[in-house]
Amino acid sequence: MTRRAPQQIGYARCATTEGGLDHQVEALQDAGCARVVVDRGDLTLEERPALVAMLDDVRSGDTVTVSSLDRVGRSLRHLVETVAELQRRGVRFRSLREEIDTWSDGGVWPSARVFVGLAQFERDVGQEVYP
Repeated sequence: MTRRAPQQIGYARCATTEGGLDHQVEALQDAGCARVVVDRGDLTLEERPALVAMLDDVRSGDTVTVSSLDRVGRSLRHLVETVAELQRRGVRFRSLREEIDTWSDGGVWPSARVFVGLAQFERDVGQEVYP
């Protein structure tokens, strides 16, 4: 079986079914994403078919890029779990607005522990960042 070359995949989400995606898609393409997947509409975490399919499809060595962290999750917990799962699978994660990149010259982004601590705090106080 032939291994495919690593891919850089962008993910964009817009809460409305019209517009709002052009700037995200353009930024992701400018950042080097050969493919951009899109979810549209006011979707719950469970109703994001493009995100779910992309996360199922990415492989070790791939890069998932978003224009901003709030495109991935509606809660800090979901964001942290998603990024941690990608790291576990050897997938790089980038957020353009926050200038976050989970890979550096030395390997896994050392500040990822901050995310884990924030997620634990969120669990402890029993509240989510986004309603």
